[in-house]
Order: sequence, then C-alpha cells, then structure tokens
Amino acid sequence: MEWMIYGATGYTGELIAREAKQRGLTPVPAGRSAEKLRLLADELGLEVRVFGSSAVKMRPTRSS
Repeated sequence: MEWMIYGATGYTGELIAREAKQRGLTPVPAGRSAEKLRLLADELGLEVRVFGSSAVKMRPTRSS
C-alpha cells in the first residue's frame, strides 16, 4: 500500500517515513523542499512528491 507523508523532511515526518519503511510499508514522502526530499528518498529507496506553496489554496476565514 502506498500513502503520502506531507512534511516528510520535518522531524516527525521523517521519523514516520523511516518507521514505515522499516515495517515494510511504502510511504511517499512529500513536501516543499525537493533537495531534502530527494536525500531522504535516496536513502530509503522511495519515490517522492514535491509540492510548492502555490499548490495550496488558502481561503480567508472569519473568527467568531
């Protein structure tokens, strides 16, 4: 099963990616930093997805 870890180059995301791989799962590390993602993916033998900040659509919200 493949599943995505957005923020995989951060502390918690990287720990999750490493643990998942160790358990025989196939995580897909994702995030904004292509260089950091490629280093992690090369080390773990995984493919990655890179998303720039423009990929996220922000909407203003009202606070009550």
